[in-house]
Amino acid sequence: MELRKEYPTERDSMKAIVLDAGSVHPQISWQPVQELVEQLTICTSSKRSERKHRIADNDIVIVNKVLLDREVLQAAKNLKLICLLATGTNNIDLNAATDRQIKVCNARAYCNDSVAQHVMGLMLNLARSLPAYHRSILEGRWQKSEHFCYFDYPIVELNDKQLVLIGNGKLSKAVAQLARAFGMQVEATDSQTSEQKLKNLISKADFVSLHCPLTKRTEKMVDRNFLSLMKSSAYLINTARGPIIDEEALAEALQQGVIAGAALDVLSQEPPGPDHPLLRTRFENLILTPHIAWGGVNAQARVVQEVSANIAAFQQGRVRNLVNSAPN
Repeated sequence: MELRKEYPTERDSMKAIVLDAGSVHPQISWQPVQELVEQLTICTSSKRSERKHRIADNDIVIVNKVLLDREVLQAAKNLKLICLLATGTNNIDLNAATDRQIKVCNARAYCNDSVAQHVMGLMLNLARSLPAYHRSILEGRWQKSEHFCYFDYPIVELNDKQLVLIGNGKLSKAVAQLARAFGMQVEATDSQTSEQKLKNLISKADFVSLHCPLTKRTEKMVDRNFLSLMKSSAYLINTARGPIIDEEALAEALQQGVIAGAALDVLSQEPPGPDHPLLRTRFENLILTPHIAWGGVNAQARVVQEVSANIAAFQQGRVRNLVNSAPN
């Protein structure tokens, strides 16, 4: 069901629209954006058939994960600015936007703490088999236990374990800071590092956590060969982008014990279908969360503030967080 609201003001003559406000918690206020534009239209979601019509008369489009390709952008007669409620830009055809002289700005560093804490939560859940123990209690295992405790699943301490971070930006550094507080040994690299160095890091890692952008180089970077390099006792974590992992290969690796387990906050298709390779089988060594690592309430409030700052800069003739080469 579409939620549509309009907030007329006299601050500016621009019209703006949010295409997928339902991807943000309902308690988050759009007031910072509302104060900058004459009219703000908020849609909880936007089907492909609705996008051309919705963006046609707007000067500013605010979007999280809705796809804006060349066909959709060609319908935007007045569009001057696309503001992403995210850092990643893979849902926007940047070349098409540049051709139409539409500036595209993203949000940066708003969710570092939220994602870093989620990564550590996933790591702890994997290391201590918390989901498996919780399920076992629901199934009556503790109630029937001869002793006050039982150890049906592995419990691993994080201190002195080797964490390899693939990605070397601010988010990766936030994870590294928390991991070192647990006594972990941390090494960070990026997707541009030499193949041999990457192999060496992967082969000695107890945990591999992905923090690199989705590019042609990183798409399906974590394939059968990558997984075969990991120790059988190692864990994989992905809070970056789903297509970085070959999910069929990961399903095989989990089933065959190539690695000890994985925790993913992102998948190649979101939401996934019932035939998704990681959902066809119930894996005891897999944790999935629905792309919520970024979604701390404070982080969501910050991303709206980031968008409003990008809009304000644009209205003043400045560029802030530009990700394409649209001319001034």
